[in-house]
Amino acid sequence: MMEWLREFAAQAEMYGLSTALAFICLMQYILYVYTRKREDEQQKSYLNEMEILEDEVSALQHERYLARVENAMLRDIFSNIEQGQAIDLLLKNFVPRISQGFAIFFCSQDNRLSVYASRGLEKIDEAKLRLDADWLKKLASDEIVRIAGKELSCSEFLKELGINVRKKLSELYLIPVNDREGCVGVIATTHLFPHGVAPKIQKQLVARILESVTGILKQTMMLHDQEMKLKLSQEKLVLRSIADRHHDMPSKLMDDYMLRLTNLLEASRGALLLLVPGPSGSLKVISRQGIQLPVGTETIWQEHELRLAQAAYQTDLPTCLGADELAKLQVDSLIGTALTVPLFQQERLVGILCITRRDRGVFSKMHISLARWAADFLAETLLRVLDRVEVERKANMDGLTELANRRTFDLKIRQELAQGRESGATCSLCLLDLDHFKAINDHHGHQAGDEVLRQFARVLESESKKVRSTDRPLVARYGGEEMAILLPGVGLEGAIRIGESIRQAASQMVILHNQQRIRITVSIGVSSFPRHASTADALIEAADQALYQAKKEGRNAVRAAQTESAAEPVKTNGTISRQSSY
Repeated sequence: MMEWLREFAAQAEMYGLSTALAFICLMQYILYVYTRKREDEQQKSYLNEMEILEDEVSALQHERYLARVENAMLRDIFSNIEQGQAIDLLLKNFVPRISQGFAIFFCSQDNRLSVYASRGLEKIDEAKLRLDADWLKKLASDEIVRIAGKELSCSEFLKELGINVRKKLSELYLIPVNDREGCVGVIATTHLFPHGVAPKIQKQLVARILESVTGILKQTMMLHDQEMKLKLSQEKLVLRSIADRHHDMPSKLMDDYMLRLTNLLEASRGALLLLVPGPSGSLKVISRQGIQLPVGTETIWQEHELRLAQAAYQTDLPTCLGADELAKLQVDSLIGTALTVPLFQQERLVGILCITRRDRGVFSKMHISLARWAADFLAETLLRVLDRVEVERKANMDGLTELANRRTFDLKIRQELAQGRESGATCSLCLLDLDHFKAINDHHGHQAGDEVLRQFARVLESESKKVRSTDRPLVARYGGEEMAILLPGVGLEGAIRIGESIRQAASQMVILHNQQRIRITVSIGVSSFPRHASTADALIEAADQALYQAKKEGRNAVRAAQTESAAEPVKTNGTISRQSSY
């Protein structure tokens, strides 16, 4: 070093002091630059290390946050297994606010996807909502699929959504839910979670959570299905109990059954229509039950029901109809949703079950399942009821004329008079006897006499129907050639008019038997409650006395029973004249 200084001093002495100082400054600058560069590099190294540490800390914090989110979700889901809320809670995490989006869980059954639960979706949209076939192919990779742009705007899925729901949709994520056995379902959602996290992280977290809860989701669906089956079984028992009860009138059985079914299906109205035998394929309403409607509104609703039933008759399949399908059938008012189910007996269509609702709510799977079972059970019940009706009808019917028999008449007249005493209503009776019937049997034979009775019975049925629709006439064979017509709600004058109409129709009859022409006439006695009698026996006696009077005066006549102050009517040229008291 000393030698270097000596040499530097010698040089400085040779070249001068200024050059030496300049050289010293240059060396100092080079040393400074070198030192500064080393410091900068060291500082950058420190900063890089700090950034790495910060990233690691941030990543740890992020992972801790995600872990908290994941743990909170899993805790909520696992703690609500018994309440069957696992799927609802999962969907709520995807869409916390239903005003901003929606989430749907499609369950897989019989290789078909159908809406099992939803959040932020209108119920009317659920029934026909299906994922596009192209989308399902993309899900085969077990990865979350994002649908957006033209692929979304031109999709069939979007077309089925209501306008309000469409406004929430800018992109759609499809998330496969699988286990070792295959596809459990698919989640379709407008958002992933947690919000504010990179999509890649969101997808990873969703995948981890689904891997943990797929078994729970399956268990929830199984529990729900078991509850629905139990409820369905209970409702079936209710309907069976109605069918097993004894009903005096078979129509009452159908009315009770339809009313209960309509309530169980949460519908507004229900109708049962049977197919009328013949080539026309017309339908006859057997029972209508449900909410009461104003007369004009009810008429329109019934027309809609008939239109729906006729459409169902063409398809032979259970069908749910929303607003669009109803509009195509010109059902454009009153009814918001309809369900039609055909009734089959031995693979033969016999009727249609038509269930309708005012609102546009969707019939659930359980509703549809119950309606299908009810239709099958109705078809079986109809056979039993119709068989029972036939047995009861034969028990209450005269075998020859197919009119009510004497037993039925005796029961009915006492019932009507008891009701008349309570309500103050009138009730009239016509007793009819064919003139010279013994001569017909003697001259033409008993088979001819039987044919006369049969044809005369049809005339009685036809003429007795010429009363108000609210009246309930009963035509019966009273004994031998004697018939009776009970006319509840019909006064004496009305009964005399009906009797005269029958007398004229009988006198114009020509009965052909074995190429023989048989003519008949009839004598008729009329009495009325409470004018002539207060009991059934007395009313029959009064009509019988009037009939005797008609026979006594030459037959082919109508006579009314007498009151204490009235004279018997006189027949003149087939007409009735009587005092003003009648």
